[in-house]
Amino acid sequence: MEFRLLLLLPGIFLLCAGLIAIVYPPKRVNWWYGYRTPRSMRSQEAWEDSNRLAARLIVAVGVLSLNTGVTCCFFSRHIEVALAIVGMVTGTLSVGIFVAVEVFLSRMFDHQGRPRDRA
Repeated sequence: MEFRLLLLLPGIFLLCAGLIAIVYPPKRVNWWYGYRTPRSMRSQEAWEDSNRLAARLIVAVGVLSLNTGVTCCFFSRHIEVALAIVGMVTGTLSVGIFVAVEVFLSRMFDHQGRPRDRA
């Protein structure tokens, strides 16, 4: 039964990481903490907006991953299958974070990191 607790770890980790990023967002553009891509690091405003969105999405993925883990704990008879399900759901949603934030940045900021006209 203790192996089933492994199903909860990805969700717990992501939930905690997202909450930490919300409570302690990176203040300035840097290379060691925060959502770091070339597009997010082009300006302070792009940096702040991308990190705010990424943190919220990480929390959402953490909740969904945790929910998947709990569901698999109760309904899966084979731990290997359950681990694969949790891994695929968490991995797919994590890639979705990157895609969503990059699409957001491309719509809100130009190539120099300046805000686009929002009229």
